[in-house]
Amino acid sequence: MKWAIAQDYRNDNPAGDALTAALPKRSAPVRHQRALPHGEVAGAIATVRASAAWACVIIRASVPITALVTLLLGCDSPFGPSETELEYGLEDVAMPSQGGVDLTISYEAFSLGFDGRLTNTTNAPVSARVVVRLSNGRTYDNVFDLAPGEVHYILIATSFDRFTSWSVSLSV
Repeated sequence: MKWAIAQDYRNDNPAGDALTAALPKRSAPVRHQRALPHGEVAGAIATVRASAAWACVIIRASVPITALVTLLLGCDSPFGPSETELEYGLEDVAMPSQGGVDLTISYEAFSLGFDGRLTNTTNAPVSARVVVRLSNGRTYDNVFDLAPGEVHYILIATSFDRFTSWSVSLSV
């Protein structure tokens, strides 16, 4: 709001100082990622797809609004994405896939846990194991039985665990 007042977009602060006091203080410095120019994205994706080094890749792109785009590339290896377990921040979304099961999962601060969706894209029943590892060393290991074509919503409660990053693996 102070910026808007300084730029003469507003003459007053309708939220007052109470809002500033209620917002959390930024405890860590902002860490900016190097941006990939828009014109080079297609070439970068082609290079990653041609490489056998990664099962899944996260590309952070800077556009007018910063966005996190998670691209699953080459995840059809017999070992699946768990062989290249990536570390995610608290605002990231992971989307691993293995053996006809797709997982979309993210940490939700308001629910103090991980919300996710498992989708069985096969014509057979499967058991999917989801393992979430927190940076504080705690592990949550869950097995879900999925019917053919089933979409199953999951919630993994982390209670009041304090952590700064996490990783997830999916095995079928």
